[in-house]
Amino acid sequence: MLRNRNERVTVSVVINVLNGVRLISQAVASALDQSHEDVEVVVWDNGSSDSTADLIREMKDPRVQLFRTEETVPLYEARNRAVEVCRGDFVAFLDADDWWRSDKLSRQLDLFDSTNDVVYSNFFVVNQINDRTKVYTKRRLPEGDVFSALLSRYRVGLLTTIVRRSVFDHFQFDPSLEIIGDFDFMMRLARASEFRCVQEPLAWRRVHSGSESERKKRRHLLELESWTEAGASSGLLMGSDLKRMQRMVHAKRAEVEIESGHWTSGLAELARARPLGRQAKVVQRLLTSRRSVRGSKKPVDR
Repeated sequence: MLRNRNERVTVSVVINVLNGVRLISQAVASALDQSHEDVEVVVWDNGSSDSTADLIREMKDPRVQLFRTEETVPLYEARNRAVEVCRGDFVAFLDADDWWRSDKLSRQLDLFDSTNDVVYSNFFVVNQINDRTKVYTKRRLPEGDVFSALLSRYRVGLLTTIVRRSVFDHFQFDPSLEIIGDFDFMMRLARASEFRCVQEPLAWRRVHSGSESERKKRRHLLELESWTEAGASSGLLMGSDLKRMQRMVHAKRAEVEIESGHWTSGLAELARARPLGRQAKVVQRLLTSRRSVRGSKKPVDR
């Protein structure tokens, strides 16, 4: 039985999925088992070739809504399409392999007022490789005007966010992005609205791989470069925020170059990243470890 599509709900939970039959049941169950029960779960199947759609159809809870496309589209286009069909006053995001604590929504809804459009929280990271779970960060997460803080150290997990539905009348995900779509959306929103945060972990995020592939790292770098240029042109990035982002791009480029064996160009980029931020310190550690492993081997260079 489907819920009346004209009926309003408080929260729409968006679950984008592609071939997620193995894990999506836990995600859906955690959304339905919230202490705040006035929810709909919008499962957007992005052209799965497995039995994900059949599994969702078998669920008897009328709060679960399945939308399926025959073709697979870019992730952030799929996110936008899912938001378009949401009926809630708020939209929350949950990937098919993650799950929530039962009081997540109720804890976050209490923090909305006239000044903020977003509430997020800390979360647990579940490493599927070594079967270990840890808190994402032990540092206090920023609240209020968070733009500069998030630019220095981005720590918003999309699976923890709940956003006013009205925000999407003015902000959408950029479908051209592959890697930094969450970051781009939240940073633009952080320029326009205050954020609130529950400092406790309210969700679990599964990590299936230990590191990015080289292709993804280069794609990540290209997207950061384009984002920084666009931000400078539009006025999103100004003054110290622009300089901070430019240093971050240099540090990311240094990481990519050094890992590819291009030491001279990597060191030059590392120098441009000074004064050293977190990303540049990561590259320095990488550089030290690579030197100790390679010893006297001659590095590849351009």
